[in-house]
Amino acid sequence: MKHLIYTTACCFIMGFTSNAQSGTLDNSFGVDGKVISKTFNSDCTALALQKDGKIVTGGYYASFNLAESGFIIARFNTDGSLDESFGNKGQTTITDAEGNRVSVLLALTIQEDGKIVATGLVIGNTSNHYSDIGIVRLDTNGALDSSFSGNGIFVKSIGKSDRPADIAIQEDGKIVVTGFKGLTDYNEGEPFVMRILPDGEIDESFGEKGIVLVSDALGIYSVNAIALQKDNKILIAGKYFGNTFYVIRFLPDGSFDNTFDEEKDGIAGIRLEDVDLPDASLTDMALQSDGKILVTGAAGSTDVKMVVARFNSDGSIDSDFGDKTGYSVLTLETGESTAAATINLEADEKIVLTGAYSKNEAGAFAVAKYNVDGSLDASFGEQGTTIVGLDEFTYLFGAGAGALQKDGKILVGGYGRILGDNNFTYIGLVRLNND
Repeated sequence: MKHLIYTTACCFIMGFTSNAQSGTLDNSFGVDGKVISKTFNSDCTALALQKDGKIVTGGYYASFNLAESGFIIARFNTDGSLDESFGNKGQTTITDAEGNRVSVLLALTIQEDGKIVATGLVIGNTSNHYSDIGIVRLDTNGALDSSFSGNGIFVKSIGKSDRPADIAIQEDGKIVVTGFKGLTDYNEGEPFVMRILPDGEIDESFGEKGIVLVSDALGIYSVNAIALQKDNKILIAGKYFGNTFYVIRFLPDGSFDNTFDEEKDGIAGIRLEDVDLPDASLTDMALQSDGKILVTGAAGSTDVKMVVARFNSDGSIDSDFGDKTGYSVLTLETGESTAAATINLEADEKIVLTGAYSKNEAGAFAVAKYNVDGSLDASFGEQGTTIVGLDEFTYLFGAGAGALQKDGKILVGGYGRILGDNNFTYIGLVRLNND
């Protein structure tokens, strides 16, 4: 899943040299812990791991001659080399969906059987209809799965400019997607949740013919994350206008869970009270084993800061987390900005945030590790953080899609450009040691 932070910065390195120290580059991956894939013109907006440790990335693709564009899903071996047994020499591109132009892939996940499911934008083919929700499913070899929606591609229109944001798979194989139904443009509309059967048909037992709309969503600016509880309740998260994160919980049939939150309306919120955090963006969500809900993103206007917040399982703010406010803010030196894109939990439920870093127009990947109580884990990197760049990139445009390997190592993905290289965009990956 996951949501990149977009930058326009030159890239550099702030690294650490001691061998296998937690937070250092893993030299067994790529070249000195880093990979830049120049095989195709592609970005990386989402990243997931297979059971065998292979790395699946997803994003936007354009052919080198710019004649076609669409979704791209690529697979890398555990050492960072491209897996040429997947798709067409390591990648699968989807450029057409039922006669509509496929645009940007925004999220992906992997089913229990290894099939890859992704969602993104499909451009509408009428003047009063801008974008649809597109979902694709690939077999493990990278081919479109014809058992899904007939040809491996599902397209659905809800509003005028629909924008899917995240995707999850239930234990029964049903696919749940959340996003924003645009009424006129992306900034005017309402959140949606949609459920698809494993064969690619709408699940009409869910909500209203397979779709739930959060109407009367006054003040809800975005929805960016989804998570599934073990009891099949569905959580979505995003931001209100300003600096408030929200979480909404639905029952398995799509109705609001009115046992959630102190006001029993199914919607929980946490306002970032710091005066220097005037605006916020939520990017990802994760569930602890005890049912507590973690959300992450960024806040601030000049020096933007990573934020992680926690709700109790009933939707109330967990006042024991962070600085007894329910959230923690990563503050570095003046002029340094960080923004979290992805949140992952270790087996001991320590929290790993991956995202972007910038200072003086220089950009890099940022990783921060927190203890269960919301304090930084000082044993990781430099007092809980690692900043690492891909020095070959002149510009880093997107950073932060992340995942945790079974051995605890941390993968971070993004994309950038190299000055003078025809303005092509390449996938960049780094892997960090992590105890």
